[in-house]
Amino acid sequence: MQTTFKGWPLYYYAKDTSAGDTLGQGIAGKWSVVSPSASAPLPITAETTSTTTSTSTTSTANASTTTAVTTTTPFPYQGSGSGNWSGQIVYNGKTYLISGTMSVSVDANGIFTGSLTSSSGGNVPTTLTAKVDQKGNLTGTVSFTVYSITFVTTWQGTMSASGSSLSMQGTWTSEYGSGIFSGSGTSPK
Repeated sequence: MQTTFKGWPLYYYAKDTSAGDTLGQGIAGKWSVVSPSASAPLPITAETTSTTTSTSTTSTANASTTTAVTTTTPFPYQGSGSGNWSGQIVYNGKTYLISGTMSVSVDANGIFTGSLTSSSGGNVPTTLTAKVDQKGNLTGTVSFTVYSITFVTTWQGTMSASGSSLSMQGTWTSEYGSGIFSGSGTSPK
């Protein structure tokens, strides 16, 4: 079980010992404090590039020259694609089997945008707050409306990149049910 606030997972920071302490704010550039009035924590921006520096030394009889070469690797999961999602929601004693398609894009910071459609339950207005990190770990929330009921779900999964091909898979959960998602796409490499 994970305690959440408006779909975001919450964690306790051990060095906060008194009411109002916020010593964990900004730790490692990854953790944000949440207040009851916030709609959600500020999104964490994924690193967009990784930098490698190599050094070579050339020697001659009277002098030596050192050259540093820096290369930049683009964010590997940037691109767009489509996929499928499905699952089960139990609400007010009734079980809803839901499924549909999704269309998403991932920018150079790992932030998702897109939408869901449903093959059951009618229109699916969607709010995506999801991201992927440099290692391909996908986390976030998706709020969607099915059968005129809005559900806030937590999505977790992985992405992989091979050349210009992308794929993702994972699970979604809420207090009312759970399901799976998967998709594929292309990267603008």
